[in-house]
Amino acid sequence: MGLVARSESESVPPGVDRDEDALLAAARDGDEDALRSLLAPETDRLYAVCLGMLKNPEAARDAVQDALVRVIRGLETFDGRARFTTWTTRIALNTCLTRLRESERHARLNARFPTRPTEPGPGSRVQETERARRAAHALEALSEEHRTVLVLRDVRGLELDQIAETLGLPTGTLKSRLFRARAALRTELESNDQS
Repeated sequence: MGLVARSESESVPPGVDRDEDALLAAARDGDEDALRSLLAPETDRLYAVCLGMLKNPEAARDAVQDALVRVIRGLETFDGRARFTTWTTRIALNTCLTRLRESERHARLNARFPTRPTEPGPGSRVQETERARRAAHALEALSEEHRTVLVLRDVRGLELDQIAETLGLPTGTLKSRLFRARAALRTELESNDQS
């Protein structure tokens, strides 16, 4: 079949194929062509992952750039226990999660301190603003674990299997975490209604 057996001295870590191993070694030694060859197939795939998480093409492009910089900086630490694509995906997902947390933080600040005064409008607009403020306040009161799953599922609209992969959780664990997060949010909203 054309497969050549490797000796023990030529063994490659389980997460790396032979061509990838050669490219990694060359990239670690400063070969820019090898680095480009290693990362070129990753760019479009990582963009799709980031776009799925962030739902914004410009934000996804920025996240991919940040993720690729982290990949390049971390090449020395990649040990091959996972596939290279899994490792780069995890870096991209973590980059997206950081961006989501930051945008959530900015949204909370903007809700507390609007940059321009809101004009009184129809009753429904006022109610909507109040409802959004209460929801943001209740979401802020949750643990980061609960907040993360709610944002990924209910705000960003990601599928359960996507979130499970992103967070490295079994789907069953994710479902129960999401159930508990929604219950905690409901409790928080009810306690705010009573105060």
